[in-house]
Amino acid sequence: MQLCLSARSSGDASLEGQVQAAAYAGFRCIDLWAPELEAYLSSYHVAFLDATLGEHGVYAAAVSGTEPLLFRTRTESLVIQAHFLELCTRLDALGGGLVLAYPGPRPDWMASDSESADWAVHTLRGLADLAAPFDVRVAFEFRAGVHSLVRSLAQSQEIIRRTARRNVGLSLSTVEFHRSGGLPQQLDTVDMEQLWFVHLGDARDACTETMRPEEGTLPGHGDIPLQAICGKLAERGFLGPYGVQVYAPPGDLAEAARAARDAVLEMFMPSPA
Repeated sequence: MQLCLSARSSGDASLEGQVQAAAYAGFRCIDLWAPELEAYLSSYHVAFLDATLGEHGVYAAAVSGTEPLLFRTRTESLVIQAHFLELCTRLDALGGGLVLAYPGPRPDWMASDSESADWAVHTLRGLADLAAPFDVRVAFEFRAGVHSLVRSLAQSQEIIRRTARRNVGLSLSTVEFHRSGGLPQQLDTVDMEQLWFVHLGDARDACTETMRPEEGTLPGHGDIPLQAICGKLAERGFLGPYGVQVYAPPGDLAEAARAARDAVLEMFMPSPA
């Protein structure tokens, strides 16, 4: 089973500190947070990060936190495309992996889910074409809530089907899936060849529109039926990568990462009674 440290809510740890924490906790891959990666690479060459990853026996499986898919002016779109292309070159230099894409809010003038889907398909095809020369794939992860451009698993699956690009697949956040009203049995509809990543997060009040880091909990200790969700995914043959979201107070990332990994392993392989 492939478990990654998801660095999205990692307290005050540097990028090097996150890699060290991943290795200390027993993770063999890391889900990098795009703004932190961009800040790091503004000061250091990508070769330094590659060396740090290699030194600790960790590889970059995915990059999260990219710019959401929004309606922009032509100039803004060109800037975002340039940033995405640069991200692809850097991830390719690290050995390749996934770049996660997210829907932004639906504009007020957009009247239907059909229009949202048309625009999302068009945009994902553009990202797929930019990523095509690299060892990089695009995984689309929906966001729950009435204001999201794409807010359910079913919508995501239809958009990916219509996008019809071999380098575009699905990422699933357990938090967003739960917020959308998703039930474990609905995962029977997922084409497992298209499911490329799962963000594994839990929370005590998971149905709120926004979740602060302090509301996150160890996997299996919150309100989300993670054992049922992960059991269904395992039953259908999905073994990862799972991006284990760690909510750590400043200075405690390594121990928090170890506790989160232990909680996930206990959930998958509970101790005998």
